[in-house]
Amino acid sequence: MEQPLTQLHIEPWPDPVIDRLGFPAHSTYLQLWLPVVGPSVSWAWRLVGSRLEHEPDGFDLDLVETARLLGLGAGTGHNSALWRTLQRATRFELAQW
Repeated sequence: MEQPLTQLHIEPWPDPVIDRLGFPAHSTYLQLWLPVVGPSVSWAWRLVGSRLEHEPDGFDLDLVETARLLGLGAGTGHNSALWRTLQRATRFELAQW
């Protein structure tokens, strides 16, 4: 049986156009995306964006702590709410594996 992930290494995803014209993760512009990506992706986006502002070279994200902070329980397996949140973020190209 495959063990669930407990950490995920996060690195910035540079894009010269978005870096110049885009909005920071804490911008109120994210409210427009809320109905599209959902609340868990929106909160995760803000959390990761805030961490990247303070740790621009990347960091290890504790997935159990993150799931709890987002109100998604403590599960990190492939059927967990956190995993579905991460999948949705990549589906909308807010992140990549």
